[in-house]
Amino acid sequence: MADIPVYLIAGFLDGGKTDFINGILEDGFAREDKTLLICCEEGELEYEQKALDNVTVVTVDEETALTCSQCKEWEKQYKPKQVLDREQMDAFPAAVDKNET
Repeated sequence: MADIPVYLIAGFLDGGKTDFINGILEDGFAREDKTLLICCEEGELEYEQKALDNVTVVTVDEETALTCSQCKEWEKQYKPKQVLDREQMDAFPAAVDKNET
């Protein structure tokens, strides 16, 4: 299996994560490559729908739901070429269990 780049977008509540993601998507970040956007918290702002043409958005509501096996399942289901992981700094302090296989 090929490596998939994961871009971590992290910041505090109202820190501009959604604006940043909207900006890079509108600039064409996901135009060529199928992208999976993992949201580990809901932002105040919505994503620009016109920029989401090649993007699948999944929301993780609980820390325990973001596991290596879940990520592998999303890889099989959505076949992304790249992943954006949107994290709130204090949302999930130990987001992924590194010991899980």
